[in-house]
Amino acid sequence: MSEINVLMNITLVDDYLNKRVIKAKPPSKYMRSFRKTNPQLDSTLRSHLITGTAVDAFGEDEYEAFLEARANTVAEALNKVLLV
Repeated sequence: MSEINVLMNITLVDDYLNKRVIKAKPPSKYMRSFRKTNPQLDSTLRSHLITGTAVDAFGEDEYEAFLEARANTVAEALNKVLLV
């Protein structure tokens, strides 16, 4: 498994959520819980550039696939801004 502290694995979550709710749980577990309580979760994920294949990958706890998919989404977003 890759390192966890890589740029594509970083999102804006507060200390409480990260250390007390997420902890060492697999994404499929904590995201299932978040989905039940947050009707705007998909919108929030999109705002963090987590879409499509990346969402599918963390739903299956496929860390490497998640990193690759998110990196592609981030690169596309950067290209739109930088190549205008």
